[in-house]
Amino acid sequence: MKMLFVDNFERYENNPEAFYDDYGINYDDYVSMIEKKLKGDSLLELPSDYTVIDLETTDLSCQFGEIIEMAGIKVRNNEIADRYQQLVKPNDLIPEFITQINGITNEMVENCPRIDEVLKDFLDFIGDDIVIGHNIVSFDSNFIYMNAYVLYNRWFSNDMVDILRISRRLFPREHNRLSDLIVRFNLEGNQEHRALSDCEYTKKSYDCLVSYINENGIVFDSVKRHYHKKYNLKDLSPESFDFDEDNPFYNKEVVFTGTLERFIRKDAAQIVVNCGGSVGNNVTKNTNFLVIADTGYREQTNKMKKANEYKQKGYDIETIPESLFYQMLFDY
Repeated sequence: MKMLFVDNFERYENNPEAFYDDYGINYDDYVSMIEKKLKGDSLLELPSDYTVIDLETTDLSCQFGEIIEMAGIKVRNNEIADRYQQLVKPNDLIPEFITQINGITNEMVENCPRIDEVLKDFLDFIGDDIVIGHNIVSFDSNFIYMNAYVLYNRWFSNDMVDILRISRRLFPREHNRLSDLIVRFNLEGNQEHRALSDCEYTKKSYDCLVSYINENGIVFDSVKRHYHKKYNLKDLSPESFDFDEDNPFYNKEVVFTGTLERFIRKDAAQIVVNCGGSVGNNVTKNTNFLVIADTGYREQTNKMKKANEYKQKGYDIETIPESLFYQMLFDY
């Protein structure tokens, strides 16, 4: 099955219906199966030899974004042995809001190599190490996995330790962003949202997590998963009341359907509420936007059917893909 995917990648990527016609299974389901099989495992372990990695990208999704910076810190016996950092010139221009986050400008990358020229060096730097990162399982590894295959027909199958996963196990009722760990462990300095800087903070945070685990005699098998009660999106409150009335979601009600690629649904809902809008759980006469996950746009959900019914009756409701929702947030 692996060679089937490899040999026909370009054809079926652009024509997934042909894959179903030829083999009788859904292309996206097959790709997910292959990726799950060939990606490395997410470990609840505390290695002393590993490589910390971090990426800066132009988008949260590897389907839409490009890598613009790669960095790594190689660790041996818990001590830093080597560092790697490389800016990358993307094919498209870096969006302004990305520059506002990490400070990387189009001028900075103008004379830098393309990803196909330097990703192999980064992979060689990592080698067969366990890789450690913050949100590495859901973010960084996906970008590396996809680019390594497309560019070099090479699978990125290194096992991973995700300090976000560990932090959530240890502090289930707290926020566990990298910035939260920096504050929790009183680490000096400010997070720059640059790849090497984030690697440094990830390494320091990992060291603190290891110390916390050892000092408290924690065994991961004894740390139970914490499940929050199901939340109601309508109960979310804005984090600030300084609304921009020109925002397209101000005073609008938004409903989501499908599994979002770029956001956790609750985070997307919070963004809408912070814009002065509201979020509903179901499509009603008051719904103004139905945001459809990019991966499920071809499937007709009950919410989509209801939205079409209201639109035909003249109600002010639009169905938009997640990618357009994302663009509207930052380009209005």
